Amino acid sequence: MSANYPGELWTGAEETMPERAIGFVETRGYTGLAQATDAMVKSGRVDFFREEHIGGGFVSTMVCGEVAAVRSAVTAGAAVAGEFSTLVATNTIPSLHSNVWTILEGGKGDWGAIATGHAFGVIEAHGFTAMVEAADAACKAGEVAFVGYVLPGGGFAAAVFRGEVAAVRSATDAGTEAGRRVGKVVGVHVIPSPHLRIQAVFPMGAEISPEEVPPIPGRALGVVETRGFTGIVEALDRAVKAATVEAVGWQKVGSALLSVNFRGDVGAVRSSLAAAEEGAKAVGELVSTLFIPGPDRAVDEIIPPPRKKK
Repeated sequence: MSANYPGELWTGAEETMPERAIGFVETRGYTGLAQATDAMVKSGRVDFFREEHIGGGFVSTMVCGEVAAVRSAVTAGAAVAGEFSTLVATNTIPSLHSNVWTILEGGKGDWGAIATGHAFGVIEAHGFTAMVEAADAACKAGEVAFVGYVLPGGGFAAAVFRGEVAAVRSATDAGTEAGRRVGKVVGVHVIPSPHLRIQAVFPMGAEISPEEVPPIPGRALGVVETRGFTGIVEALDRAVKAATVEAVGWQKVGSALLSVNFRGDVGAVRSSLAAAEEGAKAVGELVSTLFIPGPDRAVDEIIPPPRKKK
């Protein structure tokens, strides 16, 4: 998997793994997962690939091999998983896109092929199995890069894509449709031109150098908390586009709660906070917001202050 020149993104049709299927059994509760894994690997010629724990008791086991063998293994695993835990989802992908293989194996993909101005897309699902199905379909639908996934907790999993605007829209449409056939899709969103400051904070592909996002003075603090990754990205993008503020980090709180923090002058933070609230409500679930015009130094131990100018 590679790009031919900087800025090019790989296509779907040429980047599949036609002889290596992958199968999923997802449960809520580990006992059932262990039973399912045992049944899957004993059912035939398949290899155990990996497990994934995404919070809220949601756990997935994966095997790979020939298509027929993987299908039989998934059937065997599903048959016993429900005896000890809640069966959440099952799925077999006959030819997983190589970009998705790379990410699942712990790689970063070809981030160097992603221009900083490329659109950002996210598909967020309740369940890891549905998220992978969505990512695979999205990669096969258009010239986009699957740059990774985020696990907010609570059983949520968000797939992140970059590419040209039209391609990202087509990919997220296809991925959403596919994900819904397997599980529950809880959020879908495309930002045509994400601000550099959010690319410096969130896992969105190509890294941004400090020189591209210079520090901004001001100690006022704004915090936005959402349930799910989809809303938090839109909230921060609107915040940094509404006024001159600096994004200083984000946290996974647990139970799918995420918070993002930004600093700047009092008036700028007020304006950014209002814009962030609107953004979070528009595409996700806003949980709470916080504005502190002059936070105590103790808060800086938890939420860093703006960087100093060099």
